[in-house]
Amino acid sequence: MGIILLITVLIASAFSVPVSKNLQVINFSTSPIFINNTWTITGGTYSFKSTVNVVNGGKLIVENSTLYFIQDALNPISLNVNSGGTLILRNSTLTVTPDQYAPSINFTLNSNGGSLLLYNSIIKYPGWLNVSNSKDVKIINSKFIGENSSQLGQLLKYGYPQSALPYVVYGPTPFFYNVTLLIKNSSFPSLFQSQKSVNSYSGTFPSTGTFPVTISSTSPSITTVSNAFKVTGFPSFITFYNCTVVLNISEGSGYSGDSQIYFNFYNLNNINNPVPIQFSQNPQNFTFNINFQNTYYIVNSTSLSKANNFLINITKPTSGSITVNYVKIILYTYKFNFIKQNFNILSSTVYASDLY
Repeated sequence: MGIILLITVLIASAFSVPVSKNLQVINFSTSPIFINNTWTITGGTYSFKSTVNVVNGGKLIVENSTLYFIQDALNPISLNVNSGGTLILRNSTLTVTPDQYAPSINFTLNSNGGSLLLYNSIIKYPGWLNVSNSKDVKIINSKFIGENSSQLGQLLKYGYPQSALPYVVYGPTPFFYNVTLLIKNSSFPSLFQSQKSVNSYSGTFPSTGTFPVTISSTSPSITTVSNAFKVTGFPSFITFYNCTVVLNISEGSGYSGDSQIYFNFYNLNNINNPVPIQFSQNPQNFTFNINFQNTYYIVNSTSLSKANNFLINITKPTSGSITVNYVKIILYTYKFNFIKQNFNILSSTVYASDLY
């Protein structure tokens, strides 16, 4: 007769080199967990109750196992694979436990700059799969699904909102940006079929500070960013939006025409470790004192994401000066149907076969 061993553990936010084999384990830590070495789960089940961050040098390897994330509506969590980190799932299931008081089963797997291998595995939860800035993403013989319809009654029993119930049967919405992706013999049978996307005006947000501001040359070469114009006050809990950055800049006498503009948005998908997302422009010439406008499509990773500081930085010219008369951002948000799109790929290289 086989013996099932149930182990309850409380582990700090940093691990040595743990290996879990053929066990049923619940990690009761509610503080963010950072994996910076190799951690292997082989056979059995393992459950987390906190956000897991696989950081540079870390590997989370799950083989022949079920990996659960336990969360409620007041404490949503996520799995984040940061730059230099690796997540490997082989013959395994990654899912969310729904049988909690005030359950929340909308989950997010984020990979930004990390390596991702999903082989012969099941990704089972309603929510998001966000993968960006990686040259090593492989999805082979895997399936992405939502919750079973048979579990709907159980969700209601534990307080899941009736209005949100129809959406839990959909699998995670994939979003791939700036990645090299190999995906073969994999299925997405329960993608949300959105009917339309609606662009909704949210507001115009001026930069703080006193204008005009003059930026003058101090050296024969561009070495540093001169001024950072800060824009705040964005609505919280936005998942998708775009913004138009508007600048009014006058060209001064002797201006060399080589100032550069940078846009830095601090994305708080990890509130303790904001990650800047930078967009840069080529050298600008402001001869006609016109508004500079450009629209950027920003993606926040989770429902916890919150627009924070948007910085518009301008480098010093090599000669002469420019005067910034005002800076503002016009913000548009998208309604729910746009958030739950089918399959999103932007600025990526994809090698795909046998998808269904």
